[in-house]
Amino acid sequence: CNENHASCLSRTTTAPPARVIDVGDDHTGPCLRVTHEIGGIGLYLTLNYCWGEIPPPPPLPPNVADQCRGICLANLTRTFRDAVRIARAMRLRYLWIDSLCIVQDSPEDLTAETSRMDQIFQGAHLVLA
Repeated sequence: CNENHASCLSRTTTAPPARVIDVGDDHTGPCLRVTHEIGGIGLYLTLNYCWGEIPPPPPLPPNVADQCRGICLANLTRTFRDAVRIARAMRLRYLWIDSLCIVQDSPEDLTAETSRMDQIFQGAHLVLA
């Protein structure tokens, strides 16, 4: 669709999420990026999933810089690893997963980012579910 229907890409997008996962490639692992620091992100995927009965993934540390150094794929759930793999296969660099891109133990960040979730999902190039 991207190659044969350029008009599909011309839709208006909303402001990007505050943080996204740069999925990297086979040689560089994923890492968190603060979108305003990288000058915009273009197309990105989002992951819509059920947290279910199992405990949620570990939250981001209050110091987001640690996650910006890298995220160990082996520490992610299979669903998250699959989302990274799909993003890479589609040649899309950025992925948004709420539990990794929102600082879960920051009331301010939770309020700011969850209030924009509709815009984050609407602005995504593709939503994985």
